[in-house]
Amino acid sequence: SIDVGFICLKEQFDTSTPKHTLAKYRTITIDCVEETLKTMNENTVGERVRKARVNKGMMVKELAAKCGVHPQTITNIEKGVTLKPSQRVLKGLSIALDVSIEYIVEGSELLQ
Repeated sequence: SIDVGFICLKEQFDTSTPKHTLAKYRTITIDCVEETLKTMNENTVGERVRKARVNKGMMVKELAAKCGVHPQTITNIEKGVTLKPSQRVLKGLSIALDVSIEYIVEGSELLQ
């Protein structure tokens, strides 16, 4: 699978790069995101958080900022290092990702 948070392109782009070149890479990135969403499991808290984050098009840093936590906190949750996030973090994730706490914890429902 592809970790959308770490997609990098080998080419460097600047203001003189033709727009069609940039559009081509954007399309590839969107296709990669869609394929990643299809193949992600939702068996753990981390997998559900990651899937919801990718579905929202957020990077780890952006989600962390919205939750008021360090990016490593989000990474630890997604990688399964942190298995039981605090209530404060769960509430922040729920709001930022527009999913219920029940979905994050149990996988029981997707939207709030």
